Amino acid sequence: MDAMNAERREQAREEGRPAPEPVKLPPTISVPKGLKLFPHQLENVDFITRRERGIIADEMGLGKTISALVCIDKPAVIVCPALLKVNWGREINKWLPELTVAVINGVSQPEDDQTKAAVVVINYDILH
Repeated sequence: MDAMNAERREQAREEGRPAPEPVKLPPTISVPKGLKLFPHQLENVDFITRRERGIIADEMGLGKTISALVCIDKPAVIVCPALLKVNWGREINKWLPELTVAVINGVSQPEDDQTKAAVVVINYDILH
């Protein structure tokens, strides 16, 4: 955490901005081992954890998924476009391998083991 805050301070110095306040994540939030958040991701996580909700509207490729996963409360349902379901499942398995994940496909009822997963990923079209 200290290294990530130092990087935020350095980036602000290079841009001629005042140093930002250090981010202190609540004890219930932890960055998974091997994951380093970029300064903008750390700010996303700080914003969401302070308010207990938020929308991450960064450009594509900036790590919105990882920012969200750091903040996620379990159990959780992730509703996304069908195209992104596989990506969400892959990222959850990569960064939070201790969680069970169910990616719901099709229009039939989910199986029992899918409904008991820590994280369920489903697309808008089949949410009903």
